[in-house]
Amino acid sequence: MPASHKPVATVVEGVVQLRIPVDDPLITANFSPELKLKHSTPLGSLTTQWIEYVSATVWSTVDRKSQKLPPLQSLASSNVEPYVFDLPYFLETAKLLNIVSPDDVTYISEISNSVTIDDDQLLRQQPVLSSSFAGLYLISYHRKFLQLALGARMISDQSAAEAERQILQLDPANLTAQFITNLMTDLLKSNGKDVFGTALNQLTRFSIRIGSEIVQADTMNVLLQSLKGILNRKGIVVAPGFERRPLFQAVWKEPSHLTAVNTAEIWVESLFSVTSHTGDPLPGRIIKTHSLFPGERATVTVETFRKETSSYSITSSVFDETSRQAEERLSSEANHENSYNQQDTVESSYSFGVQAKASWGWGDAGASFNASQSAKSVSARAVKNVANSLRAQATTVSNNRTVKIDTSSVNTTEFSEKQSIVRTIENINNSAPLNFFFRQLVQNVYSMTTVLDTRIIIKSSLLDKPRVASIQQAPDTIQEVLFGTPTKDAKVIAAVAALYTKIVNATKEMAEDTIEKGNPQYVELDQTISDLQIPRWRIASREEQKVDNLNIEGLPAELPFRGILMAIDTNTIKTEGIIVECSIASDKQGLDEYAERLQEASVIQKEISNREARLHAKALKLALDLIAAEVDSDKRLAAFEKIIVPLYTNGGNKSQNN
Repeated sequence: MPASHKPVATVVEGVVQLRIPVDDPLITANFSPELKLKHSTPLGSLTTQWIEYVSATVWSTVDRKSQKLPPLQSLASSNVEPYVFDLPYFLETAKLLNIVSPDDVTYISEISNSVTIDDDQLLRQQPVLSSSFAGLYLISYHRKFLQLALGARMISDQSAAEAERQILQLDPANLTAQFITNLMTDLLKSNGKDVFGTALNQLTRFSIRIGSEIVQADTMNVLLQSLKGILNRKGIVVAPGFERRPLFQAVWKEPSHLTAVNTAEIWVESLFSVTSHTGDPLPGRIIKTHSLFPGERATVTVETFRKETSSYSITSSVFDETSRQAEERLSSEANHENSYNQQDTVESSYSFGVQAKASWGWGDAGASFNASQSAKSVSARAVKNVANSLRAQATTVSNNRTVKIDTSSVNTTEFSEKQSIVRTIENINNSAPLNFFFRQLVQNVYSMTTVLDTRIIIKSSLLDKPRVASIQQAPDTIQEVLFGTPTKDAKVIAAVAALYTKIVNATKEMAEDTIEKGNPQYVELDQTISDLQIPRWRIASREEQKVDNLNIEGLPAELPFRGILMAIDTNTIKTEGIIVECSIASDKQGLDEYAERLQEASVIQKEISNREARLHAKALKLALDLIAAEVDSDKRLAAFEKIIVPLYTNGGNKSQNN
């Protein structure tokens, strides 16, 4: 990478969690009386409170408008009620069916945003849509159904993809509601069951998939009663931790589990960052070769393919964008709980993931801090998972970025699927064939994983809201949440100090496996807080660093990073660009002897012509100076005709001849 090249960086941030146990009898014995009372709540009362909490949380977080499917409307032309549909989905469907162009979509969308008429009326007024409006409505409606059913895990990825492929092959001008209903029923049937009809009924009634159960949620009270009904019928409740992952991944357990987790919790959350810099393009593999005989020419079409919008997430990555799909996939792959040992996985009642994403990024699973588990190993495992995820994304992106070289004909460009560039190549040699080699360009992506910050989460019991504190504030927050008002009781102070020591040690270990030289400090004593009983620590402040002190071969020295550097991963991804090389035999110039000598003669002729032109201009200037020095006007005119006119005429003829 040249020194002048300024890397373009994309950043994805997320958390790695470590649970600090609060189960030492010497500590729990000093809890406040109020907290001890909460921990001894009878199971029946605790279960009732928990179901109410789950109901309120789900109701407040689920986007009912985007997840509820409106009933399929009549297609009779006499229907005066406006259609209820998703306008972007409708237009996208029309584009995928080649009924409208991207420009049409932009035009209609702009009108929709600027006028007050219903989308239904607006679309019916468009000439390109009027003849097939009803069929387009049916196809877009069922594509929306597939998206919602897949999101609720009512159908499989494979079934959804195949069903969408089939309905996008239908002719909207001749489509009926009965035909597409029968088609969807056949495509989604499983073990003789009508999966389509069941899922459609649930989605139009606004049902929510919570783990393995379908819960009715037309109103908050319906949701609450549905959860109670599952408890009465099956004796299970939603397990704590449902808030920090998609609802369809929630776990159901027996109510007795609530008592086991109705305890105090302390979590150390370290903010990790993955910063990716792209290097200069490099020639990759040869994707096409072509030979031209002397005097032959050919038309070259370069086609760059991309996936349909419905499969867009396949080609998004944290290397070249920070799309939500890419971040969520990195989160899922880097922090998936299956990567943790079963005995280390902890179900926390605090939402570390989705709801905390705005401030702390991804993060889904935690590990207990015990004899067999340390913060260092948790950090190392997270770094390893990030590296595996980055490698997987690089492979996926490269596999889905393809370039096709066609040297025989020009194909029609399909606006939503590929872009074409047409060029003409020619062999000007007289005796030797000319070989062309087309290579797809690739880029190295350097991804740096760093630890940026750490915060502490303290939670007193199952149903209490968590408190967030910095490293410096942790002792005061622990005192307030777990032990009540500040006190000089030596046992309480010792309990707080013991927990704080575990927190500080865990925070230090999070950044202990740095690859930087000199092992820079991640935490340092905070001299601004005077506490003789419990010395305070803080995250060490640090300026932006560069990797030039690492001496890693092939790594650009000017790459910047923040925080403590834990790992650098290099991945090579394909681009959509190409480079062309040409040659005859081993000659890189691509010219035979005759063409080479012809080119040299042409260069010599141009040099002679330029030299003569410069001499002529110089002579003309001298002649003008001589004439200007003549005082008599008649003599000046005679000199002009004698010297200037022949000189200019001869020079002009020479220029024309050349």
